[in-house]
Amino acid sequence: MKARTVRKSLSILIILSFIVIAFLLYIYNGLQKIRRVEIPQNYEELGIKPQAQAHATTGIRNIALFGIDIGRHPNDPPHSDSIIIVTIDSDRNKLKFTSILRDSYVEVEGHKKTKITEAYAYGGPALAIKTLNQNFNLDIKDYITVDFLGLAKIIDTLGGINIDVKEKEIKEINKWSKELYELKKLNPVYIKDSGLQKLNGIQAVAYCRIRKIGAGEFDRTRRQRQVLNALISNINEKGLTRLPSLIWEITPYVETNITTRDMLTTGTSILISSMDNIEQMRFPLDGYCKGEFITGVWYLTLQPDIETTALQLYDYIYKDIKPESREPLF
Repeated sequence: MKARTVRKSLSILIILSFIVIAFLLYIYNGLQKIRRVEIPQNYEELGIKPQAQAHATTGIRNIALFGIDIGRHPNDPPHSDSIIIVTIDSDRNKLKFTSILRDSYVEVEGHKKTKITEAYAYGGPALAIKTLNQNFNLDIKDYITVDFLGLAKIIDTLGGINIDVKEKEIKEINKWSKELYELKKLNPVYIKDSGLQKLNGIQAVAYCRIRKIGAGEFDRTRRQRQVLNALISNINEKGLTRLPSLIWEITPYVETNITTRDMLTTGTSILISSMDNIEQMRFPLDGYCKGEFITGVWYLTLQPDIETTALQLYDYIYKDIKPESREPLF
């Protein structure tokens, strides 16, 4: 009797093992659909300074997330209209989404001082990462890029996302939506009312692109982080059983230098640790930047200097010291 029970238990264990292996293989093969681009990995080529190198082996990992705007002007190289540093802080069991304002006036190697968004256009993700590391003393080695049309497809795949739309945002969402609908040769679907509602992919991307209301670029980065949070919530709500098919549907719109094994390991680690504490910040902070024209072009200069913002960002990411904004001085 005991031997029969043991054999039955072993049979169940073997079946469960096959199911788990098949599950993981399906996820692994789905991740293989991601477009992978190799970039340099040594400190010098990535612009990682000695102070930041000390954090390269700690429980803090930074990944650059670039949202690029392509499709409207085929001959124009993509710009990183959205720049978010995703920090996986295993020491404190939290995630941080830190936006860098696209118009920030920084040094881009080989191109003098210009807007940080231009780094991606000049040298792709490698130069964009190097620019972040050199100017803000970071240790970023990895990136993920999604273009706006790809983001719209990802959101549609997830069934849309819930966003609380303000009355003053409706006109701008519909304006940007119209352009994207025409680009994809689709009949437009416009927003009519304010309040919490489900946005489709194009509407959500249009929401991310609003700049001319509220605090301009400052509020735009807030909306981008809001959409990212909504995406994560949506994925969590789908549950683990839906994850493999979601990966197969989403990955064709993603580019990265992160290996499949690394993605599986990191993703599993986040799931196991229940890392659901998510913080958001934006740099430069209020009172530490100034919009001004330089040779006829509008830039966001860092005040009183870039070193101040770099120190604030460094302390926030590595030391978990949250800086405070101050009243604008200019």
